[in-house]
Order: sequence, then C-alpha cells, then structure tokens
Amino acid sequence: LRRLQQNLEAAKVIQKNLSERRDLIRDFFGESFVVNRPLQVLSGDYIWFRKLDENTALICLGDCVGHGVAGSLLANLYSQFLDEITEDELSPEKILSQVDQKMKSHMDSQSQKGLEYTCEAGLLKINKHSREVQFAGSNTELILNDGDVSMVKSERFGVGSSHFQE
Repeated sequence: LRRLQQNLEAAKVIQKNLSERRDLIRDFFGESFVVNRPLQVLSGDYIWFRKLDENTALICLGDCVGHGVAGSLLANLYSQFLDEITEDELSPEKILSQVDQKMKSHMDSQSQKGLEYTCEAGLLKINKHSREVQFAGSNTELILNDGDVSMVKSERFGVGSSHFQE
C-alpha cells in the first residue's frame, strides 16, 4: 500500500508538470495565478497553453470524465491532441472539433461499448493587445467581466462525446 501511495504521489508531480504550464502563462500574461484543487491525488483536470505570437495565445481548461488514474490519462491524451494541432490561425471551434475527431478515431478501435471518453473544456484565443477574445466550449461557459458581467454559453456535450458537434 505504501508503494502504491508513493507511485501516486510521483504521478501527481509528473501530471502537474505536464499539464499546468504556469510559467508559460505567467510569462505571457504577467501577473497571474492558477488555482487547481483536484478531488483525488490524480485528476482529469488540465490546463493547456500555447503562445502564438507576442500578443496572441490559446489557453484551454479541461475536465476529463473520471477521476484518478483514468481521468489523468485522458487529460494527458487531450493535451497531446491539442499539441498536435499546429495551425495557429484556426478558431477555437475548429480546434475543439479537430480534438474531438482525434479522440473519436483514437478511442473507437479500443473502446468498450457504452463507455465515453469525454472532456468538458473551454478554449480561449486571446489577443492581449486588442483585448479580443474568441471562445469555444464543450459543456463549459465563459463568464466575462468588462464592467458588465455576461456569460457565453457553449455546446452542451463534452469533446469526445457521441453528441459533440462543431
């Protein structure tokens, strides 16, 4: 049991280093912070970030179905799929759609009937110079506060779900 706990703690450190990218986020935005309080030692929560140019970046917050080891593995898989999409000019909607297609084709041949490997995610494309924000989400809303608080709705289904649509 002690050995299992040590392995889980080591996996937690690895997952944190793979998924959070706090240093990249801080370098781009300046003063910022990330709060992540997983339910278990390992989780399906992830933060993905890519700087496109000096003023523009993509940031994705995701929560994969499942807790613990399964959720952690899914989070790493979704992050990997985001890393593989190299076309910087794509909209957040197109990026989530490509991730959805990658997950479905990857898991189709390996999945058990009735199981879904879904992820609720919000993907932002932010231009900090023009203050323009593009958003796409799957079962995730975006709350904006620019003097007036407003909510941007998203798809009602998770990426990887049989119901997800672009």
